[in-house]
Amino acid sequence: MLPVSAIFGQDSDLFSYNNSNKYADYLYDNGEYLLAIPEFKRLLFFDSTNIQANIKIHDSFIRLGKYEEGIKYSDQLHPNSFSNDTLTLMRGKLLLLNRDFSRFDNEVLNKPLIKKDVDFLRLSEAMFLKEWENALSYTGDIEKYPDLYRLTPIIKNASELKYKSPGLSLTMSAIIPGSGKIYSGYWKDGLFSFLFVGVSAWQSYRGFNQKGMSSFYGWMMGGISLSFYTGNLYGSVKAANKRNHELDHSILDEFEKVFISTYSNF
Repeated sequence: MLPVSAIFGQDSDLFSYNNSNKYADYLYDNGEYLLAIPEFKRLLFFDSTNIQANIKIHDSFIRLGKYEEGIKYSDQLHPNSFSNDTLTLMRGKLLLLNRDFSRFDNEVLNKPLIKKDVDFLRLSEAMFLKEWENALSYTGDIEKYPDLYRLTPIIKNASELKYKSPGLSLTMSAIIPGSGKIYSGYWKDGLFSFLFVGVSAWQSYRGFNQKGMSSFYGWMMGGISLSFYTGNLYGSVKAANKRNHELDHSILDEFEKVFISTYSNF
């Protein structure tokens, strides 16, 4: 932690506007966003036209992951505040991160932003909506901008995702129990399903083979085997959907990290 003199210099009035501004920036630059927000709000109490303070408040809410709280704060600002492009972008980022697409479309995309900013926001919305091909259509334009180029490989990876087919997973497990789960990438679950169904079916066969159709043990193990087999079918569909969800989540998690840090060098 820097000494007070290093932050405020020789100014003895620690609560002057300039020193308050320095302290708020110091907290913000050091990642103390929760402490920086009330300091920036105090600056706005003295000067409501301080756009930079409002921008950093928005970005602090984004960095903290407090999207709903940031939107509530943003809602309180005068509409004229959003004549500033960067502040409009910060509001757009909050709405997208909160998956509030309706308000984003109605309140942000109708602003007269430059093409670069519109492309960034539209491709980001497409990514959060998992419309990979739509997002990919913007890569040719954003590759012209060095500060947006980091988004390109993530978008291309998303468009090349190989999803698992729940129908194919079901069919495979109907023929060979557990194979659908193996197809979806869950080897252990697939092997367990194969063993449980196979062993219980074999035990049922042994029971009937020894005592005929009156074998209680045969019917009991047959019921257990059928239960395992049915569960194996349901689990195979679930496994494919789970794998697809994991693929989406990994892409969106990677994209969100870059998205948050874009347009944030204040």
